[in-house]
Amino acid sequence: MSMRLSEHAAFTLIETTDIGGTNVASAYVSMKNYARAMAYVEIGTWNAADDLDECRIQQATDVDGGCVKDLTTDAAAGNYDTDNPVDADGDFVILEVRAEDMDVDAATPFDFIRLYLA
Repeated sequence: MSMRLSEHAAFTLIETTDIGGTNVASAYVSMKNYARAMAYVEIGTWNAADDLDECRIQQATDVDGGCVKDLTTDAAAGNYDTDNPVDADGDFVILEVRAEDMDVDAATPFDFIRLYLA
């Protein structure tokens, strides 16, 4: 987040009152001409028995999610540490990625990212 915001890709805002044990994802955003992207997730009114189990940025080859795969991890000691999940009103997560971490040298380059939560 130390870079100027104009150099970051922007995710489509996801706002939902209850994902109810399912998942939600942003639209795919092109990373072409961007060096970095960040995602900010904040928990609102929350059932104290629930946790945010999955929180990651995924990459894909096209805007429709072709060949989707994880760019960040959600695991114990991962980019989003599932051993210490956010689980209360006001808790937040910040994920950052660099374009150089994407698989752009593949036969079909990965140029698109999205935020995925469950």
